[in-house]
Amino acid sequence: VGLMQTDVKRMLAYSSVAHAGFILVGVAGAATIESGLAPGSIGSVSAVMFYLAAYGLATVAAFAVLTLVRRSGTEATSFTAWAGLGRRNPLLGVLMTIFLLSMAGIPLTGGFIGKVLVFVAGWTGGYAWLVVVAVVASLITAGFYFRLIYVMFGQAPNGDTAVVSPGFGTQLVIWLGAIGTILLGVVPGPLMDAAINAAGFLR
Repeated sequence: VGLMQTDVKRMLAYSSVAHAGFILVGVAGAATIESGLAPGSIGSVSAVMFYLAAYGLATVAAFAVLTLVRRSGTEATSFTAWAGLGRRNPLLGVLMTIFLLSMAGIPLTGGFIGKVLVFVAGWTGGYAWLVVVAVVASLITAGFYFRLIYVMFGQAPNGDTAVVSPGFGTQLVIWLGAIGTILLGVVPGPLMDAAINAAGFLR
């Protein structure tokens, strides 16, 4: 259904269903591998925590970008309104691309590390078949995001669409989202440690 969407907001909403499924892969292995872990190792619960942080960061920032794209004074969410956005406003296009790539689970983003962690947790917990299904689903849902990236950079700009100047709060959300998404993909250690410590209280 998400692949057929022509509305950015609805596409993100449908993709969230897939992400909930990926999270459940990690949850499925919780009972079997979280107990008895060596100190400092990341288990199912901590993997899910990392995934939630990475996905939440990218999603909130993506919706912040969404509020800046306007047509006739109202929020523009159709793909036609987003056509050529990356050409007309390269910075905003690149920032949105970072969030989309993270949701797709592309390397060097927090989303990639999060998916690896929950898939490994599910596999180690004895749910190899579920991980295989999730990997296939992940490849399919990546099409959601790459389609929008193509619309932003591969299509001619839409003259009826405008990008409004973001307020301080919106700028803060977008930039923190972008920096955090990249840092979680390149230097995931600190958040992993925090997730491991937090999961320790739940054992």
